[in-house]
Amino acid sequence: MRKDFPSGDVLDAVIRDDNRFREAPAWRKPMAQFDPDGKGDQDYRAVLDELLSREVANASA
Repeated sequence: MRKDFPSGDVLDAVIRDDNRFREAPAWRKPMAQFDPDGKGDQDYRAVLDELLSREVANASA
């Protein structure tokens, strides 16, 4: 992806495939409640942290 988007628009955080994502809707729970310590939820939190840090950096620039 970095070859296709060389301007730095690609996040460093990576969201891995996690079967628990497919299980959560069956239990009618968001991932953060269904498996809060799972790798998928941790990955999405890392994306959120990265987006928030970029927003803060852009706001102070």
